[in-house]
Order: sequence, then C-alpha cells, then structure tokens
Amino acid sequence: MPAEALAKAGCFDKQSLRAIGQLGKAHKMTRPTQIDQAVAPPDRWASRRHRAIAFLREQGLGGLMRKIRAYGIRNSLAFLLMHLRYQICIELGKGWDRRHKVDTCGQIELENLDVAGHNKAEGHAVVSISPHTFAYLARFFPNDRQTFTYIDIGAGKGRSLLLASRYGFKKIIGVEFAGVVCDIARRNIESFKDASRANIDVVYADAADYELPPGNLVLYLNNPFGENVWKNFIANTEASLRKNPQKIIMIATGSVPEKIDMIVHRLASAPSSTLRQRGTAPYYLDTYLPFHYAVFETS
Repeated sequence: MPAEALAKAGCFDKQSLRAIGQLGKAHKMTRPTQIDQAVAPPDRWASRRHRAIAFLREQGLGGLMRKIRAYGIRNSLAFLLMHLRYQICIELGKGWDRRHKVDTCGQIELENLDVAGHNKAEGHAVVSISPHTFAYLARFFPNDRQTFTYIDIGAGKGRSLLLASRYGFKKIIGVEFAGVVCDIARRNIESFKDASRANIDVVYADAADYELPPGNLVLYLNNPFGENVWKNFIANTEASLRKNPQKIIMIATGSVPEKIDMIVHRLASAPSSTLRQRGTAPYYLDTYLPFHYAVFETS
C-alpha cells in the first residue's frame, strides 16, 4: 500500500511515514559497538525480521499469498501494519542506543537465563521503556528529587536508570534478578555519556527478597513480575514503612491493562498506599504498545 494511502487511511501520521522511509537507511548505518560485541542472550525483537526473511526464502511469494488467502486481506493488512509499527519502534530504539553507545533495546526471554531467587516462573521478559513514555511518566516525580532515591524494580538492561540520571535524584538503583542482564546494564552505565553516572548502582537480587533502603523513594516498576511476587513485594514495602518511616512514590506501568488492574487491586488493600493517578500514556512512535500506569503514594 503506498504511503499516501496509509496516511489517508489514518494508519500512520506523518512522523510514522518519515520513520518508515528511514528504516532502510537505519539498517545501513548500524555498526557494532562495544555492547554489541559482548556475549548476550538472544533478542526476540531482532529475530522478527530474520523470521520474516526466512519465511520468504522458504515459501516464496506463493507462500505469502497462501497466507493472505487463509487469513483474509483485512486480517493480513492488520497483521502487516502491527508488525510495521513494531519495526519502527525497534529502529527508533536502536537509534537511541547508537546515539548513546549503549544496548538497551529489544526483548530477552528468561527461559535460558540464570536468576537470583526462586521466582523465575513469575518473571516477565526483559524490555525497556521508551524514552518518550518515560519522559511522560516523569511528571509524577516529586519536585524535591534531590532528596529521593530512584529504584527500578526489574531494571533489565538499565535504560530507565540512564534516563533517570537526568532528573537529579540523590541516588539511582536498579534491581534485576537475571545475572547476565545485570552485566549488560552495568556496561550500559559505563558507556552512557549523556549525564552524571556516579550515583547509579545495579543490584543482583530477587525483588521478592529485596529490602528497600531507608529514605524517600521513587519506585518504578515496568511490569516486571506476576501476582505472587507482587504480594511479597507489597508486604516488603509495608514492612519497610514500619521500620523506616519514609515517603514512597510508586509508579507501576505496562502495556497490559489487566496487569495494572491487578496491581491497583493489590495495593488498594495495603494500609499505607493511596492511589494518586491512573491513566494511559500517549501512544508514542517509539513504543510498541500504549503504556498504562498507576501512581501510588505511601507514607
């Protein structure tokens, strides 16, 4: 479908169409970095294009037409547009990584990774927040950030730690239970040249066992684990408040609204938590799906 038809159909805005035109250029500009050369677990996002190319090589145009006839033109077009949107998101994420000489893009599954603790089955795939979505959620950060420690529970490759370093927090901590992913995050911190990194630390730990530090905290959680770990994490938060009276702002976010519903339900029963804000961030071009969020304050 030509670009003009896509625009008229409302499938993409002008920014999206410009990004589509840049996809081929982005592939040509990709160069290996120090992070790329490191041994890393497979990236599921990177394999999307490889799987599509392999299908066309094996099945040819005839195989593609059979798929279209089997699923119908409307469903096939919807599938194509969805994956085109994913590809734009991936290329924009890679572009951000190239500019900052880091490796934060992609999706890493946990099946073949060693983790701390016994909650591997409750963990979710490693993905990173889009810079635009993070900037939107930053409106919920406190004004006196210099008195707060920012903690990403389920920090993954550490993109949110890098982004948070621009906001003047007293300290920044990433908690991650996959050891190899912790290593990637630490390398990213060393490579990031855009802000001061002296106050960033990565902790290898299971969130269910992690003891929150004293002092005021901003807790950021990008759908890192399932309901059973949430129960333990909320109990640990309540215990921390009893032990160390402190102010905690918790920002829970993710692309699955039902997960946010579960978190809101769980935190509603916590005596120290108050729901301050709930909503959906704008569907930015560099995010694969709209991100929903809930913001709680505890004290």
